[in-house]
Amino acid sequence: METAVEKAKEMRRRGKDIRHRQGKMWLVEAQACKALANVFQTFERLVEAVRAANEAVQLAKKATYKPIIVEMMLLAVKVNSSLVLQDGAQVSMRGAEKAVRPAREAVTVAKATGKRSLVSTCLYQLAEVQLMSYQLGPAMSSAKEALDKFREAGDKTGEAGAVILIGETHYAGGKHDKAEETVKEGIDLATECGDQRKESYGRALLQQIQDSRRAQQEAAMAARPAMVWDAQPRGDQGAKVGERDFSSSFR
Repeated sequence: METAVEKAKEMRRRGKDIRHRQGKMWLVEAQACKALANVFQTFERLVEAVRAANEAVQLAKKATYKPIIVEMMLLAVKVNSSLVLQDGAQVSMRGAEKAVRPAREAVTVAKATGKRSLVSTCLYQLAEVQLMSYQLGPAMSSAKEALDKFREAGDKTGEAGAVILIGETHYAGGKHDKAEETVKEGIDLATECGDQRKESYGRALLQQIQDSRRAQQEAAMAARPAMVWDAQPRGDQGAKVGERDFSSSFR
């Protein structure tokens, strides 16, 4: 691991030397920071990965080449997301926003390039981090916009991923039926285009949705006898309780 880090740092030092000599070689240094961030992420040194990724973004901005700026922003999204996920289920909104912010900015810059594939990829990444931070409305909007862009471009793999992501957003919102229907559609699309990774992810998600719904149904069934028992008359006072309409409890 240390060897890989040293190689990335040496690449960055060379980039700095070139920049100092020629004045405009920000891209070389940005790519070096990207390599360093990837190495740190691989070995789960995520704070250092975030620092390197953020520096890569700033260097790319100095180069003023929009596709590279977007590339580095997506790198920042990736490593910030990893850092948030490392914290476990208790995701802080502040931590999640650190991933959402560069993702949102990447969409803006990507749209300025006019490159449809770049825009769709950025929208998809934005939807993912919005979902991760439980911003379900914005996540759904971003995922649907990404889906439209993928369809316009004829990108079936992207379309499959976006449909599955929409299904996952429905699931996060407790809409099990809609989630199951949508994820099944995404699995079919992934199968058609031969994307085994997305197909596998979709099937695992579908199983999770079905298990969750089954658990909810079992919990509801277990609670029902207790509710009926509570409604039974018990002596004089219970008779008064038994006269009440409990039908609303079972709607």
